[in-house]
Amino acid sequence: MSMRRVALLPGRSEMGIKQYRALLDAMVRGDADEAERCVRELNASAREYIERYKNYVI
Repeated sequence: MSMRRVALLPGRSEMGIKQYRALLDAMVRGDADEAERCVRELNASAREYIERYKNYVI
């Protein structure tokens, strides 16, 4: 449930779409190192937005 709400935070959905597209592009190209970097960036960004959401709610 929190992930759905986090997606509603300003800018998150646009950023997530760009990050997933970059990940998919790296996977299609077979660039495992770039794909791993994209996953790490995506996860870090998601954690940041979850923290923002927690601070917004509390």
